[in-house]
Amino acid sequence: MSYRSGNSEVWVCNSDGSSPVQVTSFRGPEVTTPRWSPDGRRIAFDSDAVGREFDIWVIGADGGKPVRMTTHPANDGNPSWSHDGRWIYFDSRRTGEQQVWKMPADGGEAIQVTRDGGWAPIESPDSKFLYYTKSLGNTTLWRIPLDGGQATKVLEGLSIYINLAIADKGIYFVPWPDAASLSSIRSSIEFLDLQTNQIRRVATSEGPIDGGLAFSPDGQWMLYTKYARLPHQLELRLVENFR
Repeated sequence: MSYRSGNSEVWVCNSDGSSPVQVTSFRGPEVTTPRWSPDGRRIAFDSDAVGREFDIWVIGADGGKPVRMTTHPANDGNPSWSHDGRWIYFDSRRTGEQQVWKMPADGGEAIQVTRDGGWAPIESPDSKFLYYTKSLGNTTLWRIPLDGGQATKVLEGLSIYINLAIADKGIYFVPWPDAASLSSIRSSIEFLDLQTNQIRRVATSEGPIDGGLAFSPDGQWMLYTKYARLPHQLELRLVENFR
């Protein structure tokens, strides 16, 4: 997502940052939280392009006409894909409480997933769990088995909902900064090992990391967003051999 056109729009580029191409052209409404489909052919995102509330949209990775996936009058946001590409998860207040929902990726009736509150859902790589947060910032991370069962808390002190990436063996995340970090404007990327429940630091950054984490399919690169010139501009950065 970039404001380089003057408005928030979805863009794509090569893995080295070259050849950026604008994908959406809403020209004014907010566009946030783009997520690639597993096959790389589509991008889901949320936008307030129609009405006051946000809806879930999908567009082809090479552009074209975006498709509005939700039309409920409640706010729907933060979409992500199931790993088989059949479902799009999202959060919504359509019951009066913020909960996680899922809908068929080609359109259809939404199904409620959580009952204890939830934001920003992400499916685990093995498709056994759904991870979600309890708020957008300085929050806790939870997970629920997708075949049924009780939700459990996994992590405390997550900085913001998009500052995490779920891997096979654990979770990469940016913690909420302590007082020392705030005074020096430093950030770190941590790794929670789900087998040992131990946390280790894998990278540090001068300046806040505040725009999301992702890692490459081969597991060799970590992509993160940091402020380049406070307080308005963000840059994408790559970390090599972050393990």
